[in-house]
Amino acid sequence: MNAPKNSPEDQDPVWEFLDAASTHTASPRFSDDVLRAARLSESEKSGLGGWLKIPAFAGCAALVIATFFYISSEKPAPHVTDSPSDQSDSLTVLEDELSTELLSLAIDSPSLFSDEDILALIL
Repeated sequence: MNAPKNSPEDQDPVWEFLDAASTHTASPRFSDDVLRAARLSESEKSGLGGWLKIPAFAGCAALVIATFFYISSEKPAPHVTDSPSDQSDSLTVLEDELSTELLSLAIDSPSLFSDEDILALIL
């Protein structure tokens, strides 16, 4: 747009300030840093709701819940009784299988998980 030299926009002191400012160039990793910061801030805001939006996690959770209900609905033979240690062992096995599946998913698609989520899965 060609504005006359004596227009009010040219006489604004902001333009003089901007002309005196030095130019900066973005670092080569600028876009990576911005995307990483956006991903981390999104995961902090979303909390548990962000996890539930991941279709793969929802599928794994549904599988674990269905397995839990299936196991709990089975009626043992009259002469067989489950001790509390057997039930806690089966729950431990299910938790281990879930964490293994989530780690496999994190390896296959690391963009689905933030760094804190992956670290929580490992520990």
